[in-house]
Amino acid sequence: MATKVLVPRLGEGVEEVTVTKWLKKEGDSVLELEPLLEVNTDKVDTEIPAPASGTILKIEMQAGQPARVGQLLAVIGAAGEKIEGATTPAAKEEKQKVKETAAATKIETLDTSVQQPSTVNRQPSTDIGFISPVVAKIAAEHGVNLQQVKGTGLNNRITKEDVLKYVESGGAVVPAESGSVTPDT
Repeated sequence: MATKVLVPRLGEGVEEVTVTKWLKKEGDSVLELEPLLEVNTDKVDTEIPAPASGTILKIEMQAGQPARVGQLLAVIGAAGEKIEGATTPAAKEEKQKVKETAAATKIETLDTSVQQPSTVNRQPSTDIGFISPVVAKIAAEHGVNLQQVKGTGLNNRITKEDVLKYVESGGAVVPAESGSVTPDT
């Protein structure tokens, strides 16, 4: 089953991004959480990770194009898989209306893609909240299971620093109230 890559909410008040560079092209294989493309907001350049492993079946937004939060960027699926529906302006308009009505749910699904891959469920589903693309990338690079990291951010959100402390501690659970980590000797 194909997985849609949507524009995630990258910050409060950020409603639109510009696709700056695709790191993969149609037909390329991609692993879950592997950087897929780069986007630009008014404030930052950000890499968007792949929400699932598979083959890039279709790229909807080319470099230089603006895209709104919740808009379809690409489709990932099995090699040779057919994509349902043509990408006509009417189809895009209809999809946009559906996305707008369910945007919050879909955006949250994309942002928490660490636990919710589309085609293969490798771990039990446990909601750990919003995971930024930077945190997801660092966790993927170091093979960190984010369910074992205690968040110190707002509402116990896992921050970049939490993941880095977890990696530095050799995988020991870092207490949320800890200001510094001292390894046991």
